[in-house]
Amino acid sequence: MRNEINRLAHHAVRQLPTFSNIKGITVLTLLSLSLCFPPILLSEQMYFTEDIWVSEHGCQHGLHHQPKGPFAVFLFCEDALGDYIGVIYVDILGAPNAEPFSNRWMLDNRLWQEPIWASDVTSFAWDPSGSRLYVATSNIYGSGGLYELNLKTRKAKQLAPKGKQVDGVDNFGPGYVITELDKEKQVLRYKINESNSKDGTRSAEISLKTRDK
Repeated sequence: MRNEINRLAHHAVRQLPTFSNIKGITVLTLLSLSLCFPPILLSEQMYFTEDIWVSEHGCQHGLHHQPKGPFAVFLFCEDALGDYIGVIYVDILGAPNAEPFSNRWMLDNRLWQEPIWASDVTSFAWDPSGSRLYVATSNIYGSGGLYELNLKTRKAKQLAPKGKQVDGVDNFGPGYVITELDKEKQVLRYKINESNSKDGTRSAEISLKTRDK
């Protein structure tokens, strides 16, 4: 009887699934699912393509591609802490069309993010040429400035406020929201936060005709 109990007990233990078996089953299951369903169903990551993004219309966490070009913005939606961005060269850097950018963007350095323009972003717009990105920020958790990012030189320029350099530490701008990039007239339109105005904002625009392509 004792021998029979020992044999059954040993047999039962041998039938228990091992970690390697469970791991193998999991990998095979996920592989099968990946073949049967589009990747979007297996991940919360979303991909977007648009000329302009404005936080007032909702934050879509994930990659926001240029309509035409090798770059994308990764938008980080941090709810009450604001929205943050980083610029990524997402295409293959070894391709011939990467030549205009390859001296500034490298295989192991293809993410660009600086606190002055990447924090508490209210909106951004892609230049039709694909060589620039315009970014507006809030002055709550951001610098409150409006910026032009040159994607070829990987340098940022403050467009507004004029006559005052903001740093997001001691000096802040009023905060801006990009509303439109008029391709035909080559004008960037935006709103400025102003507490003494009727609706708390004032509209303004900047001509982009003199920008180098």
